[in-house]
Amino acid sequence: MIPAERWMTFLMRVGGLMCATAAAAVFFPESVMQATHRELGLGEFPASSPITLYLARSTSALCAFYGILLLMLSTDVRRYAPVITFQAFAMGIFAVAGNTLSYLDGMPLWWAAADGLAAGVLSVSVLLLQRKAAQQAGSSREPAS
Repeated sequence: MIPAERWMTFLMRVGGLMCATAAAAVFFPESVMQATHRELGLGEFPASSPITLYLARSTSALCAFYGILLLMLSTDVRRYAPVITFQAFAMGIFAVAGNTLSYLDGMPLWWAAADGLAAGVLSVSVLLLQRKAAQQAGSSREPAS
């Protein structure tokens, strides 16, 4: 494995592990969701609506799924290169859109910035490392005789 691939693998595993921890929130009791919401300075959690609980749990499950996907893709960055490119590009777009929408929807600036920056930095880093890996792989090949 060339250096750029090692770094890409490392970053994808760190990001994957962080996202995978969201699986725990899928099973949080409503009281924990309410307390966490208050602790983050977001006021009262509107749990009286079933759709709120559904969306909170579904978002956590989707984040965990994405984390597990990153962990799986990181096992062979050459083999999964096209999927890695797609997910990094898509996540970069989602990071910009999500960052903007969460801020416009009234989320605190620190939330919007942290969430969007984390996803954006990971996405851009993976894309840049993929380009570097392709260059390193090309320069390490011996010329054909």
